[in-house]
Amino acid sequence: MTGIILTTLATFAIGGVVLVAIRTERKLTWTTATLLGTVLTAIALLLLADVPSLIHYWIDAEHQALGARLPGFLGSWMDGDQYFILRDIAANTVQGIFFVILTAAAYFWGEKHRKEGRFKS
Repeated sequence: MTGIILTTLATFAIGGVVLVAIRTERKLTWTTATLLGTVLTAIALLLLADVPSLIHYWIDAEHQALGARLPGFLGSWMDGDQYFILRDIAANTVQGIFFVILTAAAYFWGEKHRKEGRFKS
């Protein structure tokens, strides 16, 4: 569980670099744009691939203990072999939330800059 939290916090710390870069009023050079794209790719990979993978590993290791703590049919599912379904639901939900956040952030950033006239066609 600590791996999941640490990875997520590290990703948001890396995101601080992106916030500083997009809040400046100066134009992006090719070098800055390439570095910014690399950082954004690293953030996307961590949030969309690494965190769900860590959730899979954590539930695989802890499903017996989780089954003992959960009430009713959820507990019986976690004790048996059907915990794969709940594990995938949890990991895909987190992945979907991160995907929506990243997509919405890119959309609103682009709309803000379009309205300010920063994009030229």
